[in-house]
Amino acid sequence: DYQQVMDYVNNPVVFTIEVLFVIVAVAHALLGVRAIITDMRPSPGALRTANWVLALFGLVAIGYGIYLAVALQQLANQV
Repeated sequence: DYQQVMDYVNNPVVFTIEVLFVIVAVAHALLGVRAIITDMRPSPGALRTANWVLALFGLVAIGYGIYLAVALQQLANQV
């Protein structure tokens, strides 16, 4: 039921695990993409650019994931 889900989400341990999961999942995905890029043997400049683009994308994705987790916890606090 909805109230049980909101109680579960409101637990600070669950919030912490969700945030850590977002960080680990994004890092894992982007390291995989970087591995694919390095398999193509790009020039040092292209690899440096790819690293910066992936880092920027990762920070945005992690920030958005944390934003969603905070929003969900705030919603759970209102119920």
